[in-house]
Amino acid sequence: MHSSTPVAPGNRKNPGMALSTDPSPTQPLANGSVAQEHGMPELTLYQALTGIVEQNPFFAQAVEHLARLIPFNALVLQMLGEEGEPLMGYQWREGTGEQLLFAQQHHLLTCVFTQKALQQKAPVVLLDTREHAQWDAWVEALPSLQGLRSALVFPILSRQGLVGVGVLARRPPHSLGQEETELVKAVGSVLGNLFLAVRTAFAYRQQAKLSLELAQSIELLAQTLDPEEVVTRILARVQASLHVEAALLYLYEKESQTWVLRDAVGKVLRSARGQRYSPPASLLERLFQQKETLWSPNLAVQAQNLLKVLPIAGFTPRTGYAVPIHSEGQPLGVILVINPAQGGGLPFVANFLNALASVAGVSLTHARLFAELEQAHEEYRTLFNDTLDWIIITNLQGNIVEANQTCKEMLGLRWETIRAGSKSITQIHQPDPQVVPQDFKEIPASPPLRYESQVTLPNGQTIPVEVYVRRVTVSGQPRLQWILRDTSEAKQLETLREDLLSMVYHDLRSPLANILSGVDVLESIHGRDGTSATVLEIIHRSAERIQRLTSTMLDIRRLETGQPLAKPRPTPPQQLIQEAVDAVLPLIQSKGHIIEMQLPEEPLPLVMADAEMIRRVLINLLENACKYTPNGEHIWIGAQQETEGWVRFWVRDTGPGIPPEEQDTLFEKYTRASTSKGAEGLGLGLAYCRLAVEAHHGQIGVYSRPNEGATFYFTLPIAPIPDEEEEQSPQAGG
Repeated sequence: MHSSTPVAPGNRKNPGMALSTDPSPTQPLANGSVAQEHGMPELTLYQALTGIVEQNPFFAQAVEHLARLIPFNALVLQMLGEEGEPLMGYQWREGTGEQLLFAQQHHLLTCVFTQKALQQKAPVVLLDTREHAQWDAWVEALPSLQGLRSALVFPILSRQGLVGVGVLARRPPHSLGQEETELVKAVGSVLGNLFLAVRTAFAYRQQAKLSLELAQSIELLAQTLDPEEVVTRILARVQASLHVEAALLYLYEKESQTWVLRDAVGKVLRSARGQRYSPPASLLERLFQQKETLWSPNLAVQAQNLLKVLPIAGFTPRTGYAVPIHSEGQPLGVILVINPAQGGGLPFVANFLNALASVAGVSLTHARLFAELEQAHEEYRTLFNDTLDWIIITNLQGNIVEANQTCKEMLGLRWETIRAGSKSITQIHQPDPQVVPQDFKEIPASPPLRYESQVTLPNGQTIPVEVYVRRVTVSGQPRLQWILRDTSEAKQLETLREDLLSMVYHDLRSPLANILSGVDVLESIHGRDGTSATVLEIIHRSAERIQRLTSTMLDIRRLETGQPLAKPRPTPPQQLIQEAVDAVLPLIQSKGHIIEMQLPEEPLPLVMADAEMIRRVLINLLENACKYTPNGEHIWIGAQQETEGWVRFWVRDTGPGIPPEEQDTLFEKYTRASTSKGAEGLGLGLAYCRLAVEAHHGQIGVYSRPNEGATFYFTLPIAPIPDEEEEQSPQAGG
């Protein structure tokens, strides 16, 4: 490049000075200058263009009047934003004009000639463009300047500073010089102030347009809860509003810490949708930490790593926006906007993208929550319909409003009947009045009520069911959920098991009786001294224990069927306690326990009891106390008259205790406390105790706290005292 020297007035051809600048671009023109020759062109231009704020008419009129003042073959005018960013640009060549693409605007501003004119705020004259190697490369993107050999690059200044840049070119070399430079300076300040008015009006129009676009975007996004459709509509609004070459939306997956390209519009590779990216230090990661939209004026330099993975095709990314999407302070994703038609760095564009990202965050969150809710509903419907239990939903009056598929098939419920709400739950089964309140509105939400009932099927078959009912909320309405579980197979198995056990235990009684009789004979022969006597005693105790177990099992079966007591008689409580202690004494002594009997000094009244049955109750309680009491510790057994008509018995140990939540079910069959791990047993002893005591019309229970032992108690009725006539009647009859 040749050195830059001011061109002297009238020296329009200076082969040694191909590039020149004027040192005083903003000084007023002196009298007798070229401006006067043209009749104050700045005033003429000002009068012609004042009031035109639409950019297209403005630029058309500006070209027309400039052509009268300074004949040219081509003219390029570029308007700049407040931060020097390209705002809008136009080019004309011999009567034909068109708007500059954003890529062309960016190319215009990056040229060395433009940069020099903007930095010095002075025109730059290229007397012969062939002498500048950069010229041909520069005008490749600006076809209006191609083939022209003389050019003038000039800044456009206003009272607020730099507002634009222009390029005026002619075909012959050395056809532009000092005269044209002075004339451009004369009209430059007028163009600058007019540019300022057009730019302000443009900004207002664009802001109003984007505000309308935002309102439409909000309306469109509010019309769908489909996550995929939300993403599609967000990008469609970006493309329609900003006329981008590409827009991509990435969502962040927190679990996998990856970015997923959910959708893209413009010149992008379709196959890239759904691809995952996990670059730890990518531009996405850095931009995502920001709360506001960021503008990158030069993606090729600032985002080289990002460009390597962008699925774009057919264009060069030059500038763009990165728009982070947040919801309730949590990161959701990023929208990348590449090469918008309006250029970059415009405040109203950034404000539009920020607002759109805010709406997008809310819409994506709502769509995600709705999708999760739909999935939960689908899972519930699947469980609701596929479960083998019968599930019925009623209103608080008991009318059926929904039922699962199993229930509909088994009970022959038709959808028309359910929808009409004409069938009551009481037509399916009879709720237990001892468990379910008469007013169904009083049924609690938790815990569910449980009872047993029967259901009659359409074919007349009656099956037993276990019912759970609780209050629930369905679609915002209070409802009752009834779960009916078919227990016919379970009851058949239970009956079969009980019959089998009864048969086994019944068949054991005769051999056990023979064993005990044989032991008695051997004791009568060998006496009760010596080793043989000890062995016989062990055999005798073991046989008695097996006999008690078989009798207990048979009694359980008999009591569960509701059979009355066989032989209740007035019995002394002290005798029951002493016999029970004697039966368990060898076990107590083997563990070193200390047994204490707590009885009043005065004899207790007789109780009405089946002595053998109650003796086994006390033995069971004592054996349990021995099981769980540490060796060498105390065990207490006692009785006292509790109230008029009842005697209370108890057995207290110093074992690990029983958790409160397990005490209610402790007397059920096959139930054992969690503290009984390692101890032998089937969980039948306490069940037998309950049945035996309740058969005597008494009550049984337990007091216990963890690590403080347990006290088992039960009550028996006092036997009535016979009057003298009843006592003497047998003798009189004899």
